[in-house]
Amino acid sequence: MKRAFITLAAVVLLGAAAVYIRWPVAHIPTYDAKLVRLAETPEQGYCAGLVFWKTAGEGSGWQAAKCRAHFAHSKKYPSYVSLRIAQTYFCKGVQEMGFNGTLTDCRNILDSNGLWPTYSGGLSADWSQAHPYPKPQGPSIGY
Repeated sequence: MKRAFITLAAVVLLGAAAVYIRWPVAHIPTYDAKLVRLAETPEQGYCAGLVFWKTAGEGSGWQAAKCRAHFAHSKKYPSYVSLRIAQTYFCKGVQEMGFNGTLTDCRNILDSNGLWPTYSGGLSADWSQAHPYPKPQGPSIGY
């Protein structure tokens, strides 16, 4: 009886370990060297652009949160993580608020200065070996 109980416990433990190992990992947000969260989705990028322009580049956590909440259930912006597209939507937000350049102008400014939109609507230029400047892969929209 004791041996059967130990065998059963071992099987349950191995089964639980297998399930734990196969369990999908939640998304881990991207951060800069100062551990400031970066915009990663089109919605986050767009709201970062709006807030960036409204706050003259300072950013505002509560304004960005309010903007994201406004678009949370909207089908207007895709909800997948794409750094390249988030950067493009940041430029769309800035352009909508009054930036006179094109999307390409905006993206060139960001890339050439090593800037990235943050989750709270600012721009980050803080990179390190552990947190390098994002080099997005994949398609972009309007670039």
